Amino acid sequence: MAVKVRQRNGAWWVFVDHKGQRKAKRIGTGKEGKKAAELVATKIAARLAEGGPLVLNTPSTVPTFTKVADAWLEWYPTLFALREPTQANRSHFVKVHLIPFFGEMPITEITRASIQDFIATKRAPGGSVRGKALADSTLKMNLPCLRLILDYAVEKGWIATNPMRGVKLWRPTPMTMEPDPFTLRELQAIVTTAEEISSPFALMLRAWAQSGMRSGEIRGLQYGDFDPSTGKVVIQRTRSGKRVGPPKTGRSRREASLTYPVCEETAAWQVGATEESRSVVERLTRVAALDATCPIFGSPSDPTQPMDERELHRLWRRTLIRAKVRPRPPEVLRHTCISTLLSRGAPLLQVAQQTGHSPLVLLKFYAKWLP
Repeated sequence: MAVKVRQRNGAWWVFVDHKGQRKAKRIGTGKEGKKAAELVATKIAARLAEGGPLVLNTPSTVPTFTKVADAWLEWYPTLFALREPTQANRSHFVKVHLIPFFGEMPITEITRASIQDFIATKRAPGGSVRGKALADSTLKMNLPCLRLILDYAVEKGWIATNPMRGVKLWRPTPMTMEPDPFTLRELQAIVTTAEEISSPFALMLRAWAQSGMRSGEIRGLQYGDFDPSTGKVVIQRTRSGKRVGPPKTGRSRREASLTYPVCEETAAWQVGATEESRSVVERLTRVAALDATCPIFGSPSDPTQPMDERELHRLWRRTLIRAKVRPRPPEVLRHTCISTLLSRGAPLLQVAQQTGHSPLVLLKFYAKWLP
């Protein structure tokens, strides 16, 4: 009996010579291919030593990446609890980016080099759906999907090792994590300009800046969540894309005020300290909602429906251009609220409760604004 591992034409093969029978199987390329071939050879030798039959799977029985990825998408949620938006994002990345690239490639052919080719392709122009380069932040957030798929292939015995484990495959462009809030003058220009474009949108921006909510949280508010006597809302859902789900974390379920004085020139930080900050509540109470489930900040085209992200960003871009304010995402309104309240002496724990952050996060990212 002879079971040998040899390299031919850049690929690793397993050759078996047993009782006059000779068979060969191509395993893979590179270091991973060699390790896989050695593992296969060990298993075959053990089986033959026990008197088992000489059976080699043909290369056609090795599943393709597409089959493995589809199986993983069904299997993983059965063992690990995932929020619906997280599962949807992973499925999107797998089907839009991973499968078109690796596609019908046998799972045994995926190596560190091919994964690095994938990363390089996505970082180049044309890597995203819109034709631009895929952002490093997007790759960094979604590449764990590929790692988990390959871990699944290891558990199923289709590959010996996961080529993504070990030394780093790439290094993303460093990003600053420090908040970049609007100045008071910028914020006032944004709110004033938004009034010229759309009064309901301007009201939403003011409420956003005065509450420090997340984008999905403020777009998920319904009139049943609003208490006009206190100016507070109960945050119990969030919108992500066109989906509605629970807030980001357990801490995100909270009661928040809409009337912190963030948009005006004052040293006060207390809830409803100025007439201007209280005007949000007054304007909201003038609207007669159809029912408690009607969105507080609805779509400009149909106020009975929630505002989606495309509408938000379209109006936001128009507002910044007309206001001549340096472009930043609308989520910066949240950073502006936090930094403003802290700089005016608002208690750290109260700001954390208002915005759904932990005190540690506030200290880590907003310590420079503490008095």
